[in-house]
Amino acid sequence: MPVLSYLLCFILLFSPVAQSTETKTHFLIDLDSQQILVSSQSNNNVILPSFLEKNLKEMMPSHLTQTDQTIATTQDLLKLISRIPIEQWQARETTHVNSDLLRLTSKTERDILTSETTKIISHQNKDNRWSGIYFSQNPLFNGTKRSLLVILVNYSHELDLLKQSALLIEKGHWNFSLHTILRKGQFIGQAPVFKGSHSHVRFVIHDDIKVTLPNQVDLSSLAINLMHSSPLIAPIETHTALGHLTVRLGNKELATSPFFAEVPIETGNFLHRLCDTIRLVIFPH
Repeated sequence: MPVLSYLLCFILLFSPVAQSTETKTHFLIDLDSQQILVSSQSNNNVILPSFLEKNLKEMMPSHLTQTDQTIATTQDLLKLISRIPIEQWQARETTHVNSDLLRLTSKTERDILTSETTKIISHQNKDNRWSGIYFSQNPLFNGTKRSLLVILVNYSHELDLLKQSALLIEKGHWNFSLHTILRKGQFIGQAPVFKGSHSHVRFVIHDDIKVTLPNQVDLSSLAINLMHSSPLIAPIETHTALGHLTVRLGNKELATSPFFAEVPIETGNFLHRLCDTIRLVIFPH
């Protein structure tokens, strides 16, 4: 019997669930590019305390639904956060933090945490484990603003939580830069069109594509790929996505976006349609 008890304790102690609920984790997220810049996790799983999930979902605009989905992966986390307007974070009142504890932080850390540009969205202790959500929006020299979100989970000491949040905010603002890779309406490529009034369709995007990169990364290292179904057959409308664009750095996908026709492509005349029909039969795509 004792052997079975020891075995059960061992399984509970070293099981993935037991480890994941006790391990402290952190995320640094750029809200402008919807990227996780820094994560203490090597896998794609996300385990947040229920009160942190609740805090995030409270930020959702009231007209949006389907907020009851559990955040289980980094994609779930980014999907939820992408639906929260920056204005929601800006309007949130900052949570009070013990002033005596703040005095134990360095001046730089204290300046970051007490700045008007930092909002402490959540800062709570549950079962002797501290977790929090911190929003920081700093103006840049060109008049724009960088918006960062820091999420920290399962810290055993409140002071460590505060110090780590300040460190991540500082790292996000100083070690990373936001870049607009492609702009709304920009021509990004073209492809043949069959049975249409035009022989080719020009591709454009409907929203700016932004990525956040470490300061030392050269933009020329980015790879932009277009994927679309083939063949493209008229008629083609400008509001229908024709494919997806991805921006990658090495093996890492940084951004993805649908692309569209720059102008509508109407159906061609009878002879044109007939010729293209024959071409598609002889040379299927």
